[in-house]
Amino acid sequence: MLSGSLPISGAFSAKYQVVTVDVGGKLQTFYNDSKGKTLTFDKNHFKLGTKSVNGKVPFSLTVSNTPLGTFFDDEGLVNLNVTQTVSIPVIVLLNNQYFTTTVTHSYKSGKLGK
Repeated sequence: MLSGSLPISGAFSAKYQVVTVDVGGKLQTFYNDSKGKTLTFDKNHFKLGTKSVNGKVPFSLTVSNTPLGTFFDDEGLVNLNVTQTVSIPVIVLLNNQYFTTTVTHSYKSGKLGK
């Protein structure tokens, strides 16, 4: 799971929206229902908060059963027994607007954590 916040200020709606998420160059498109929650066709989920607080909206991304291989090597996510902190660029396309942020995560023994 990857979580962070996006710089979205003011009123916005995630209801009935197509949301495309780019995490380190890996794209995934999600479709939201009337409550702004992801309609799930597989085990991948994107959840976006419903309110902007201090110009930021929280999000979380869960990707399961998706082969990523060495896709995130350039972000420092390597399959080695190491402990390090990595910065992962996240871009979200919502309501025809791009929102960008960088999420910092610790990486330990081949597992991503907070």
